[in-house]
Amino acid sequence: EILGGVLALKGQGVFHLENAADVEGTKNQGVMQLLYWTAVKLASKEGFKEFSFGRTCPDNTGLVTYKNKWGTIEEDLPVCILSDSPRSESRIGHLLTKRLIGGIFRNAPQFFCRFLGDFLYKHWG
Repeated sequence: EILGGVLALKGQGVFHLENAADVEGTKNQGVMQLLYWTAVKLASKEGFKEFSFGRTCPDNTGLVTYKNKWGTIEEDLPVCILSDSPRSESRIGHLLTKRLIGGIFRNAPQFFCRFLGDFLYKHWG
């Protein structure tokens, strides 16, 4: 029976645990602790020197506290959001940027998209 699972990404020497979830009704059975511990052991076994517990909304104090108990170090991460939301300062500017970037990636060769993705991940990651 599956009680939980994780989504992990591995790259550039970092093991990223991006998402973890357990089945409803298993909160007090230690499923999440086992998932995290198993992921940490797997990362170590595979030779990763850095383990990321993933992003956490600062408002989610319970999860922030949980991750801090693992001895984590909090870092601010840059976030780039393209939005057509009316809350945007310049909705037209955002829409044009979104369409421009979308058009570039739809029409660009795959090697260019891969290069740009790797470059942005490395420098903005």
